[in-house]
Amino acid sequence: AMVASLGFVTLLYMGLHATAVAALPDVSKAEAPLVAAARALGGPRLDYVVSLGTQVSAVGIAFGMFAMTPRYLAALAGPKGLGAWVGKHSARNVPLPALLVTLVVSFALVLSGRLESLFVLASLAVLGQFAVSLLALCRLAWQRARGLRRAHLWLALPALISLLFVAHGAQRREFLMLFASLALGLVLRYLPRRPAPDPKPD
Repeated sequence: AMVASLGFVTLLYMGLHATAVAALPDVSKAEAPLVAAARALGGPRLDYVVSLGTQVSAVGIAFGMFAMTPRYLAALAGPKGLGAWVGKHSARNVPLPALLVTLVVSFALVLSGRLESLFVLASLAVLGQFAVSLLALCRLAWQRARGLRRAHLWLALPALISLLFVAHGAQRREFLMLFASLALGLVLRYLPRRPAPDPKPD
């Protein structure tokens, strides 16, 4: 079922891209390609509907990231991660320190440039997660671990090509922000910390 769902979504997106290119050959130069293609196909009314849909989709993605990013951050708690403080949860199971860090960093990114850059940076972060998953697939397939074979390495090739095409749309400044964030994460990951005290015997 999962493979069928992924295949359906892939075909749907391929159809959208093909339709947009057919309706507007220079769609790559448009600031909002999907909206521009809708305007070329159906006029102002379809333009309005698609524009509204993309905004609703963007808000949904933003809410999803806002809800899950603090939990990703809280998962890095522990003596070998960012420390126990970042993983503390409230009585309602909300990772408040991680949520506060997410708010501060997001606010700083919004003030540092255009809001569109923040959305692109979030998309690049998602691409980074996909890239790590692809590398894990390649390693496990090469080692023939967990039931994988080396023939499964071919599965990573189209996904890698797709990632490169999507990342091609980002600008240099956004890549610099992404690499700076990764570098900061590595620095925090490997900072020397005092060992946790041994628990007192009962």
